[in-house]
Amino acid sequence: MTDPCKAAIRWCHRRFHVDDRGNLGILLLMTIWALVLLIAMVWNTGELATRRRHVQAAADSAAHASNQWVSRTTNLTASSNLVMSQNASAEVMLRSVTPTRNDIQKRFDGERRRAIQLRDGDRKSEPEEGIPDCEYFEELLGFGSWSGKGRGQERKKELTALTPDVLRALDMVLPLLQAQQAQRLSQDMNTALQQNRFILDWLLDTYIGPVGGASGTPAPVPSPSSFTPVGAPVSDWITNQVRPRLEDILATLDVEQSWLDKWVAQTAPALSTTPEELRQVRFEIFDYQNQIRDLTPAVVEEQRNALATMYKVETSASVPGRLSEGEPTPVTAPVTTSASVGGETVQDSIRQRYPGATARRWGSPSPEVYVDPINVNVDHSAIWHPGSGSSVDGVVLENATYSGSVSVGGGDWGRIPCAPLNRYVNDRVYRDREGLRTEPRAIDGVRSDLRGRVHPPPSPPTISPLPNQVDEPTTTTPPPNPAPRVSLPPRQIPSLPLPQELTQANRDAITAVNDRIREYNRELRDFVSDLRRLENAVARMHDHLHSLTDVSSQRFADATWLGHVDRNRDLVLRLMGSDKHFMVLATYQLHHIPDWAIDGMRADVQRHVYNLIYSRSINPVTRRLQQEIYQWALGVLGGSLPQGTPRSTINNRARQFAQQAAPPAAQNAVRRAAETVSREVAAEWIRRPWPYEIAPPTEEVPPARGLSDDERKKHFTSLAAALTTDQSSARTLLAKYFKTDSGPMVAFAQSEIFNWMEFQEGYGASDRYDRITFYGHGDMGGSPRPWRLGSPGGWNWEPRLAHSDALAQAIADGEHFRGLFEKGGVNANGNSDSDSIQTLATH
Repeated sequence: MTDPCKAAIRWCHRRFHVDDRGNLGILLLMTIWALVLLIAMVWNTGELATRRRHVQAAADSAAHASNQWVSRTTNLTASSNLVMSQNASAEVMLRSVTPTRNDIQKRFDGERRRAIQLRDGDRKSEPEEGIPDCEYFEELLGFGSWSGKGRGQERKKELTALTPDVLRALDMVLPLLQAQQAQRLSQDMNTALQQNRFILDWLLDTYIGPVGGASGTPAPVPSPSSFTPVGAPVSDWITNQVRPRLEDILATLDVEQSWLDKWVAQTAPALSTTPEELRQVRFEIFDYQNQIRDLTPAVVEEQRNALATMYKVETSASVPGRLSEGEPTPVTAPVTTSASVGGETVQDSIRQRYPGATARRWGSPSPEVYVDPINVNVDHSAIWHPGSGSSVDGVVLENATYSGSVSVGGGDWGRIPCAPLNRYVNDRVYRDREGLRTEPRAIDGVRSDLRGRVHPPPSPPTISPLPNQVDEPTTTTPPPNPAPRVSLPPRQIPSLPLPQELTQANRDAITAVNDRIREYNRELRDFVSDLRRLENAVARMHDHLHSLTDVSSQRFADATWLGHVDRNRDLVLRLMGSDKHFMVLATYQLHHIPDWAIDGMRADVQRHVYNLIYSRSINPVTRRLQQEIYQWALGVLGGSLPQGTPRSTINNRARQFAQQAAPPAAQNAVRRAAETVSREVAAEWIRRPWPYEIAPPTEEVPPARGLSDDERKKHFTSLAAALTTDQSSARTLLAKYFKTDSGPMVAFAQSEIFNWMEFQEGYGASDRYDRITFYGHGDMGGSPRPWRLGSPGGWNWEPRLAHSDALAQAIADGEHFRGLFEKGGVNANGNSDSDSIQTLATH
């Protein structure tokens, strides 16, 4: 470098250090620049946080709103299922009212008709022996309303009126006859008239004796004699025992009829419809359920688009376990038609063991059974057992051993018609049924009160048999030995001959007398014949009265109502289960009993079946064995006891032995049979699949109640993602210097619908998987009762934002959903960048 250059540089250097003009401006510029940078940083931080909150709020809103609609659809489905169940209960009541009314009315009419028949016969004021009625006894013996007009009294009046006419006719005939013939006719006629007067007097005064009047007051008891009159005791029994009971029954039937009429009036409005119309209503409700379910994805999509517009973001959705390409995954309600739930064909172990009995019972020896998840074990698919035979041991008499066996019936088990709605239908039917029991119970109460008044009726009076002959009174002293006797009935009054010499007028008169004679003879024979049968007639009346007072005072109305309701409840449930026109949860399906629950379920089923078979079999088997052992013992004792032993002694010993030996023998035999049946039923029970509304837990004490994670994610969970657009992107300052221009922001949210009631003991959390579940009204199964969509507990679904445990699967399954993450800078392709997803999930 030359010297001039060096000199110039030195000059400038000195000049720079000694001239300080403008330094403050430079510092000010630097300060301002630093302030701008600080402001930009603060702005950017706030803008980024605000936009992050904005896009997260969009994702949260979209997720929550989608499951808000899903929960509404699910609740609406549950509520409409309840409406169907109420409709089904109405059909049960409708089907039960008319037959109940008819059965009760038919019994009332029958009892009324029988009571009137015993009181008045088929025709009032016409006594009828064939029934017999009260009028028959009153007319035969002459008491009550027939006092003074009794049959014997009428015969005596007829004889009194007939005698002079017979004597006048006899006077006309005798002169025209030969002397011998005339003498014989005169003697026979006088003897007959005399014996008839005597017999009628004896029957009325001695055999019948004094009887009560129309008021029913007992007649005075005649003086003691060797013959007890029958009139007074029969009159007293009929008037003061039989008639009051019949009148009480008829009056009580009027009260019962008033209760039935009130019940009919109460139920009449329900009869304006028909079962077919109610069934059609259920179909229409099901159509509505389908429409609501089908509209849900579109409504959710519309709601998400509206939120995207409001937040100025791009949104998407994904459902874990549901693959979707090109578009957001449709968010649907977790419900499906009951018809879409598949069944399963199984090999029945009991039918394999008893092919012959299976063929007789079901028409085919095939052991194949189709298990319908809706109508569970109904009809052909029942868990059925033909029963078991068992030998009778331990019966020994006189070194002889009884050889025999008993047969114990099986039956059907595990039957649940319309399982998803069974619980609520049963509950609803119970409430509706109870509301209509007031009048039937009142009828039964009236009948119980009647029973204390009329049943049992007192025993009838003792009737002295009518003799075949009666000692004829005589005026000779001393009386002849043996005394003359008159037959009962007495000699008939002979008819008068009609000589040719008679004038036509006399002939007509005698013919009229002969007609009266024949009529009198016939009526007197009938009178005597009926008196001979009086004891039998009184016994028959007592039997009829005993039966009527027993039947008419038995409680039956309430049982009739309950029986019809139960039969029609089962019918309607089976129809609903066959129609399959209702919704169930998408998780509803057949499952086998979990391994940890098998032993407990087997023991519980075996205990239940054993107790049921034993309780219903022990009494009939014991009675049957008593008869068989009795007959066997008669033969053993007849051959071992000494000859000449009275037959009564053999019978008594045989009967006593049978009564002692039969009960323990029956108990042993029934126990063995019940053990066999219950063991085989339990083995088949645990082999069968059962419908569960959610997957049963795999552990005996699961760590959490309710849905499994897999079911929760697949059916009850959805995720929403939001991506900022140009309108919603962060507006940063000096983005190039701060490197904030990294693209759009992405956020996501996971939501699910849940039912808090399934964590309550009374709403499913206490369901047992290793015990028989009783659905009500005898229906029982091997799974907890479905309730989450088939009972009031199912009408409590709610949405909530949840932990993000399904994000990775949602990204993998939803292509459009995954695309938003990739636009937001998250490498989610194939779920390979787990670190970035984890960072996003925990950010």
